[in-house]
Amino acid sequence: MSKRRIPKRTSRRIARERIELLLELSEQEMKHGREDRVRRYIELALRIGMRYNVSVARWKRRFCPTCKSYYLFPSNASIRLKKGRIIVTCHTCGNIARYPFKR
Repeated sequence: MSKRRIPKRTSRRIARERIELLLELSEQEMKHGREDRVRRYIELALRIGMRYNVSVARWKRRFCPTCKSYYLFPSNASIRLKKGRIIVTCHTCGNIARYPFKR
């Protein structure tokens, strides 16, 4: 007897729901100051996204790409606008992320 297989569309929908839940939990935990949980939740969300080929681009700018800490302005990150770019500096690891924008 073969295993019952979940359709790809259903598995991706479930993965999207789990990613959203994990990122909402990470935001709540950041407000309470539990950064170790925040990093773990973000890592889990990214791994789920990679496994089921679900894009996390909508949440990409909410956390540091290097240390995976959630940006909570101004306590652990700062923003500057300069020459058509948004420059976000993470105070946890010192990473500088640059994102383009139109004026």
